[in-house]
Amino acid sequence: MNVNWRGALIYFLILMAASALIFGVFQNSNPIDEVSLTQLVTDINERRVESVTVEGDDLLVTFKGGTESLSRKEEGVDLTETLLGLGVSSEALDAVDLQVQPPSPWGEWVAILGSFLPFIFLAVLFIFLMRQAQGTNNQALSFGKSRARMFTGEKPTVTFDDVAGVDEAK
Repeated sequence: MNVNWRGALIYFLILMAASALIFGVFQNSNPIDEVSLTQLVTDINERRVESVTVEGDDLLVTFKGGTESLSRKEEGVDLTETLLGLGVSSEALDAVDLQVQPPSPWGEWVAILGSFLPFIFLAVLFIFLMRQAQGTNNQALSFGKSRARMFTGEKPTVTFDDVAGVDEAK
């Protein structure tokens, strides 16, 4: 590897680690308020809810004033069955626009990549450190060796007599 690429790789890995840290810290900070399921039932019965968008187990509740809130339903249970079981009248439920969206296929890949990213980072860092140590290992025991070169007579040498009469040599 070229020396410039090694430095760039180190800076790239540091940038990736810093961005993963920042993303992990600020991931749960969401400006949208969360509403419990019982509060959602009360709001639907009082006809304050305009629409509910279901994506997996997450609910995005849009109120008639335009504000939005988040809520969660039980896993594997239909939302209408849950709301009717908690006491929502069928007339109030008909007034709410229910939209069901399939979960994003990227969500699973992001979760898998997020769990393997630290291991990949450590593996790359380990390989980089081993390559650095391998280069210094060859030089570790060579401090006593002489770097003097043997003079061979086969190479032509230039003497003063060869350049004595040339004007450029003065």
